[in-house]
Amino acid sequence: MAEPVDGKTARKMLFPVNGSTIDVSEDLSAEDADLIAKVAKDQLYYGAIAYSPDQGILSDPLTGAFSFHDVESAEVAALAECDRKRAEGSVPCVVAATIRPRRWEARDVQLSQQATKGFRSEYRLAKPPKAMAISPATGEWSIRTGEDAKEAAIAACLDLTNGRGVEDCLIVVSD
Repeated sequence: MAEPVDGKTARKMLFPVNGSTIDVSEDLSAEDADLIAKVAKDQLYYGAIAYSPDQGILSDPLTGAFSFHDVESAEVAALAECDRKRAEGSVPCVVAATIRPRRWEARDVQLSQQATKGFRSEYRLAKPPKAMAISPATGEWSIRTGEDAKEAAIAACLDLTNGRGVEDCLIVVSD
């Protein structure tokens, strides 16, 4: 993530909240690809689905991670959980599919689908000073207003990540 931007700049960078694109791995059979696409179609962007190639798509390690602020973070989360659940001695998990917003392209500010909705419904309507914080590793986010908006947004975000061993909250939008 780049330095925080103002609300007007963020608004131009964010993607639509309706619709997403699913990219399914070319390594899957047509049947497995169709199954994964069906599973992914109703999930929130940014997301990833991982599986254990040794155990197949329809096995316990199949894991999805959804509503992250970028696809790379979703992949890390899905792979970590899948690897935690896969059988001992099996090959490491791989990504079966990723989920991005429609017409995705790399941008300095990317928010999960839920955070984008929050930006549009809460942040834009709030009066300055205001700030939005996100946790890239967990997908959590918070919006706060007032004199200490940045500090309050970071604190609220950290409260949401509490217990996950993650303290990566940062301000992405501030006015």
